[in-house]
Amino acid sequence: MGPRARALALAIAAWTLAGARADADACAAARRACERTVERAMGDDGALMRFVDDARTRARTATRGAAEAHALTLDAARERERSAEMFALGCCAMDGGCVEDVGTEAEKAAVRAVGADALFAAQAIEDAVKFPWAGTLGADARACARGRGCDAESAAAYEKSGNAGDELGKLRAGDAALRRYAAGLATRIGGEGAVEVCDASLGGDAGDAARARTLYKELLTSNAFDKVASERLREVTRLEELWIDPSKGGKPDMAYAMADALVKLTVRVSVALAVLAVSYVYRDSRWMGGLWRLVRTVLLFGIVIDTIARVRAFIKWLRWKPPVTNTRAARREEKRRERRKSGHHA
Repeated sequence: MGPRARALALAIAAWTLAGARADADACAAARRACERTVERAMGDDGALMRFVDDARTRARTATRGAAEAHALTLDAARERERSAEMFALGCCAMDGGCVEDVGTEAEKAAVRAVGADALFAAQAIEDAVKFPWAGTLGADARACARGRGCDAESAAAYEKSGNAGDELGKLRAGDAALRRYAAGLATRIGGEGAVEVCDASLGGDAGDAARARTLYKELLTSNAFDKVASERLREVTRLEELWIDPSKGGKPDMAYAMADALVKLTVRVSVALAVLAVSYVYRDSRWMGGLWRLVRTVLLFGIVIDTIARVRAFIKWLRWKPPVTNTRAARREEKRRERRKSGHHA
């Protein structure tokens, strides 16, 4: 395995590990929200405590299992649009006492999945708007149970909490947009075997990059997330560079390249005109006459050399062909090239 292949393998492994860390972080954040907010509120609300105790009692004696019993109770609460009851029982089922009521690991996993679905459903209920953390808790619980995804519903839940003042929700919404924007880059760089967090067809949308940048910029004034937001902004820039890097199969932004060339040309022309103006004003002095002739000669040579370099670069650009990554099309092209070589030798 060459240096390039090792670098790509390490990049893909880092990508996978980053996704796993994000899922673990979502689980930890959901548990903290349940402990610090929901369960604390339950302790001050006798009706909620009785609701959860009754649900646990029914689940212990249910013939079809605790998970189905909790799901039925939560469905009834959802029909009544009781978000507080769904948050209370959802937290209990995701990682609270409800999990301890069952024995096998399979039953515990089923109860946790029911709790996560309940928390995500609870944040969508109308009266949940009074809880700024609701969207973040629901989407984190869903990510904990199903893995970090790129679905629009989770992104909307995070953004709703962010707009309500929850900074963690705003950070998560930016991360969701960033994951969508990055989709497809792992395959482009590492080939078809690369691990993608999102569907590759979602990647490269400039709107996702702009949305992520906007959300991260809003967090630069945060005491808790300013450093994270600053690093994420640099990551947005790096991903944008990858998308337009021809060596990675990207499409250069011609408008940006032309604007950059125009700025450089303007600076060079301005400097040249300034030098010419100073030289012309003092052209009658003895030493300036020699300098004036030298400047004209240097400028003439510079213009000729620069013109030749630009013509060569333009010809090279016309002849450039994008490299083919390790895909089925690349392998077919390689086989055709080998057949042509063997036919030629024959």
